Amino acid sequence: MKVFISFGQDHFHEVNGSIFDCDCLCQIEAPSHGEARAKAVEAFGLKFCTSYEEGRTPDKFFEYFHRGIIPLEGGL
Repeated sequence: MKVFISFGQDHFHEVNGSIFDCDCLCQIEAPSHGEARAKAVEAFGLKFCTSYEEGRTPDKFFEYFHRGIIPLEGGL
């Protein structure tokens, strides 16, 4: 399952050379939503906003993130 993580205005993370902030979504693949959120906590601590399952957001939702979707590569 793909889960997308959003970030707040004051959230900034650099993980494995990728920058995650309020202008992008982080894509995490995991067997369940809960496991994806656990990976998000491992990568970002509690400094992220919300998690969204693929297929459960309106198509236009992704237009708000002008840097696009950045996968969380290679674990942590």
